[in-house]
Amino acid sequence: MKNKMAQKNYYDSCDNFDILELGTANGRENEYRKRFISRRAETMADLAGLDGESTVLEVGCGTGIYTVHWIKSSKKLYGLDISRGMLVRLREKIKKTDSDDLFTIAGDSERMPFRSRRFDFVMSVNTVEHLDDVPAALREMRRVCRDGGKIVVSVPNGNFSAKYRAKLMQTIEWLAARLFRGYACSEPARSRGDDFTHQDLSMDDLTGAFAEAGIRVEQKGFMGFVPHQVIPARIARYLMWMEAPERVFEMIPGLRSVAGVIIVCGIADGGAG
Repeated sequence: MKNKMAQKNYYDSCDNFDILELGTANGRENEYRKRFISRRAETMADLAGLDGESTVLEVGCGTGIYTVHWIKSSKKLYGLDISRGMLVRLREKIKKTDSDDLFTIAGDSERMPFRSRRFDFVMSVNTVEHLDDVPAALREMRRVCRDGGKIVVSVPNGNFSAKYRAKLMQTIEWLAARLFRGYACSEPARSRGDDFTHQDLSMDDLTGAFAEAGIRVEQKGFMGFVPHQVIPARIARYLMWMEAPERVFEMIPGLRSVAGVIIVCGIADGGAG
């Protein structure tokens, strides 16, 4: 409960969440980061098979950074988040798209306020690693997903260990501060990390949690090698050429296991509660 309240309180008051997540600095958006988010959203939509005629649940929707991509290929999309403040900002964002197909609900990912087999697809990005009980959240995703529906979850890759990741980002920040005048990291150190649960989930951890929740794993994949969280916005556009090599690296066994992101797609078999 302490973890959930800490997250709710932080995100309710986090007015600059999009700036942090999208890498915006001095009014300039991080184009490389935006492209990666778009590609991640598209990859997950393709794995799920979103067809524009389905009812979709997004667990941990936040301010809608991924919602704005998926609502285009959903008949109805329900966004669940523990933070009402985030949902307010999501509704403001979606309102600009003139979409009437979004429904936002404040709720707990481990105890969802939906009837069983309500949704055709369930999507979630960067959420379950912050939960106290990952299998419980996945069991809830399975419960609310129709039999044969797809559940697609993506989280930071725990194989790319937190210690190594932090050291790499510190090195990049150190170099950027010396090479680019006025550079400031677009995502400052998060003091909330001391209060929040964060689990480094590997591919084996996540697929194991799927199995424990009764979700049959259908596909899994890795994405991203450039740590775009610390790339200065003003030079991000010069890194666009890295997108093609990244796509190749993501297919190479061994190398792909240290990519920044993992994605697991599973099928909700019959028998959910």
